[in-house]
Amino acid sequence: MAHEIWELDGPMYVRKPAWHGLGTVVSEAPDSAKALELASLDWQVDLEILLSIL
Repeated sequence: MAHEIWELDGPMYVRKPAWHGLGTVVSEAPDSAKALELASLDWQVDLEILLSIL
């Protein structure tokens, strides 16, 4: 069964690793900011102007 999770996806689990063995396992649930960092989801988002010419 394919898990479709790649090494760079960065999943994060509390106490028990997932069956596929990928990701970071922590002993206690972190706060939301730390969870985003551990799961590699702490991206910098920038607002850009989108222009479409029809």
